[in-house]
Amino acid sequence: MIGFVRRLPVARGALLLTWMLMLPIGGFGVAQIVSTTVRQLSGPAEMVDFVAFYTAGRLLVDDPRHLYDTTTETDLQTVLHAEPKLVLQFWNPPHTALLLLPLAFLPFGAAYLLMLIANLTCLVGACVLLAPRPGRAWHWLLWVLVVPMFLPVQLGVIMGQLSCVLLFGFAVFVRLWTRGGALRSAMALLAWTTKPQLVPVLLLSLGCARRWRTLVLVCALPVLLTLPVVLVGGPSVVLDYIDLGHGASSAILTGEGLHLDSGHSLLGLTQWLFGPGWPSSGLTAFGTLGVFVLLGSMWRGGLHTDARRHLQLALLPLAAVLCSPHVLAYDAATWLASAWLLLTFAREVPSARRGVLVLLLVGWWGGNLAAFPNVNAVAPWGAFTAIFGLAGMGWLYRRAAPRAAITAIDRRERAYPRVA
Repeated sequence: MIGFVRRLPVARGALLLTWMLMLPIGGFGVAQIVSTTVRQLSGPAEMVDFVAFYTAGRLLVDDPRHLYDTTTETDLQTVLHAEPKLVLQFWNPPHTALLLLPLAFLPFGAAYLLMLIANLTCLVGACVLLAPRPGRAWHWLLWVLVVPMFLPVQLGVIMGQLSCVLLFGFAVFVRLWTRGGALRSAMALLAWTTKPQLVPVLLLSLGCARRWRTLVLVCALPVLLTLPVVLVGGPSVVLDYIDLGHGASSAILTGEGLHLDSGHSLLGLTQWLFGPGWPSSGLTAFGTLGVFVLLGSMWRGGLHTDARRHLQLALLPLAAVLCSPHVLAYDAATWLASAWLLLTFAREVPSARRGVLVLLLVGWWGGNLAAFPNVNAVAPWGAFTAIFGLAGMGWLYRRAAPRAAITAIDRRERAYPRVA
């Protein structure tokens, strides 16, 4: 970060102001994580998303045929909460319950603590793999002081969600792109398949890059992991999940499921502008097509070997969240990967530092504002931020294209000098 803001006094001031304003919020969030964990260990389960994951794991052990049955989930969660409360529906594909099955053999508090440790480990692992280092190799530790102040990360950790696992998986995927096999790359993206609404953008990038084996494996692995669930629960489990997804989609399009939207998606933006209905759905489809065209134009021919490759990869987490039918605030934790890739791009293309700084500041504040339900109710800040980020990356990509071409020509001339 120090090298990035060198010779930019305005940038230093903006970053310092951001740090000072976020420090109290970051401290409060860390305190909330600790206090929530203590309460989960010492008392009944609180209303966190991990309750749905734990319920799915328990049902896979005790009553797999009713994995998506609301009545069965309510009975089990009433015991966990020690009183009747709003049921936390398990929305994820069947293989998610299989991946979380080991946690079901622990008491709820211990399972929540283990999930917390796994999330923090994935967060640290993502910093090690992808976060740029301003100086020495151990300087990745500086990011451990920064990322907890990004509120989507805090929210994902408190809720026991999988957002940090998705972030780590994407970091592994980026590192394996040039030296990893198709199977390892697909396994790195396995966590993303637990939220299938985020996957189409990744599949499109793999198709444009002609990574057909990886693309097929990303689609095949969830199917293979679903087979054991079908064996114990029967084909009705898959049918119940399809019915649940169809009902959720209908509710979102008609506005009945607006509680699922955190303002990060195009659909949330259009429904905020025009209200639920066909106009907003049509405009969402048109906007999604525009994002796909941008992605296809940047990924045409595969991943570049010059600095533009960082922009190509940085585009994916933002586009995946923006084009999802519904997202929640913690899904924006994957935007940290985009920020790190933008910083790496700025290090290789110094002329882009100011533009990258603007994108980082807008993304930081937009993601944080969208994490506050009351603030996000005013306007879909996350969607505005994602659109601005994608447009900025497209602009930086076009500006970097001539420079990249010149660099490639220089490399060829050095390798094959002209003979007079």
